[in-house]
Amino acid sequence: MPVIERPRPLIVTMSKPFELVVDHGAPFPSRLASCWYGWVNRHISPAYFVSEERGCVRYSAMYLVANRRVLYPEMRQVIQREDVHRPWRFAKLDHLLADAASVNEVNVLYPIAALGQSARIFSDQYYACSYLGGDRPSVGVQQTSLCWFERTRFLVVRPAV
Repeated sequence: MPVIERPRPLIVTMSKPFELVVDHGAPFPSRLASCWYGWVNRHISPAYFVSEERGCVRYSAMYLVANRRVLYPEMRQVIQREDVHRPWRFAKLDHLLADAASVNEVNVLYPIAALGQSARIFSDQYYACSYLGGDRPSVGVQQTSLCWFERTRFLVVRPAV
């Protein structure tokens, strides 16, 4: 008789919050060029990930890490419970690029997911994410319905005070 394992309980740890400055008005090519990416998926563009924000904005940001593979709805529940008075929200592509431009020990060692914005590519929805490959991180897309691995850091943001 096959053994069916129950999923481990979800435990999410949070990094110390840090400041993230995003210049939403800067041209997209220059923001992308300021990142340390070795490869960029062709779908990482304003044509797929439209930014509604404008100007230079300061955010408080942090990384969330799950202890097991996790789906988007599980992580959404985590951030909705975290701080109801000053809620965190998943980062968008603009935040991911600003984080990558800062080149810190997290964004060069771990995949980072920006689940705050999806793009329709062909007939599926995708999120922007950075991942490891070669000697420098790459930035690409992952289907919204797939699991995220334990090593993934989920970037979350909220307006700075």
